[in-house]
Amino acid sequence: KELIGKSFINIADELGFEICIGTINITEVIMVDAFHGNSKKPPQFGRGYGLTFGKNERKAMSMAIIDRAMQYEDYGEECRYPVQNHEFILAHSDNVEASGFVSHLKLPHYVDFQSELSVIRRLKKKHMNKTRENNKDNGKRIDSEELSKQPV
Repeated sequence: KELIGKSFINIADELGFEICIGTINITEVIMVDAFHGNSKKPPQFGRGYGLTFGKNERKAMSMAIIDRAMQYEDYGEECRYPVQNHEFILAHSDNVEASGFVSHLKLPHYVDFQSELSVIRRLKKKHMNKTRENNKDNGKRIDSEELSKQPV
């Protein structure tokens, strides 16, 4: 999802009232990425967020990709790729070559997204069945409502 718009710049005056002193153009991007699950978390989608000043779609998309990659610990993933390394990102993210990869992401990806969605649903179902079997073997009762509340 991409949003190019304006944001108001407000300041508080000495009486405590907010006054709008202007607007700035911003580009905001939320990107969705598939997480295929592991022993701790079921398959689901993760989100990355990017916000830039002006009309700067590529930079906002790059920020969103990096934001999701930096969340690898939250998903119980190993740090396997350079994009997950903080030092690598700081050293390589602000140059001309950094915009090439993101260019193809501006094309329609609804077909790819539908296939990712079906893969996540299939993996999630497999994960839920495996969890049910493991808990049956351990003598635990599974609440299907609890499992259905997990994010897609």
